[in-house]
Amino acid sequence: RDYKVTGVQTCALPISSGQDTTCISIELPGPNVLSVSSTITLPTTLGNSKKQLIIEGNGVTIKPNTAAGLGAGVPLMSKAAALSQNSYVIKDINFDGLGSSSTGLDINFSIGTIIDNCRFDSLQDGLILTSVFNSTVRDCQAVSINNYGYKVTGSVNIGFNNTSFTGASTTNSIGFYIKQSPSISLTNCSIGNGNKLVQFDSNGDPTVNNFFINNITLGQWNTIAID
Repeated sequence: RDYKVTGVQTCALPISSGQDTTCISIELPGPNVLSVSSTITLPTTLGNSKKQLIIEGNGVTIKPNTAAGLGAGVPLMSKAAALSQNSYVIKDINFDGLGSSSTGLDINFSIGTIIDNCRFDSLQDGLILTSVFNSTVRDCQAVSINNYGYKVTGSVNIGFNNTSFTGASTTNSIGFYIKQSPSISLTNCSIGNGNKLVQFDSNGDPTVNNFFINNITLGQWNTIAID
């Protein structure tokens, strides 16, 4: 089933029952900006047969409705930490924090998710993946990020392809932070202007391994490029 979002300021996205997929297309007039005063919440239960939600942003910019943002660590869009492992395809969205302490996109407990052609700009953290499995991040950019560009925790088999990071400064930010997550790959990625560009942390678990780096470009860093 298809839905169209044409002018909603904040929303809990709908679900459908008995369909193959649920598709939401964000189509806004004028400047194509969705200004939110609270987090856009992804559904934790999907009634369609594939347990999948597709969000086509069509280049929309999602930003907080004031320059102060939504508060430290509060995401512009998130899927709550419910144990249901749905699949999300999120594409063509610009997450703009306006220099705030908010987060762009925060996904918990998901399988087979694709984040495609999204931009994370002027945020505390860009993309956070927690307990996410067999998923892909491709053709994405994290720009002017103060803390983590891409943070992966307790996840398995995540591929970052043609994805870039540029920190707000070389003082604090980390491009890719991988914690206790095996089988993570970085392919054709560009990473620069951070305190650390890539940090892999097994968190003391000897079974956490298989971290692959293929054809990446490293820019400026402060303390260490790959840790």
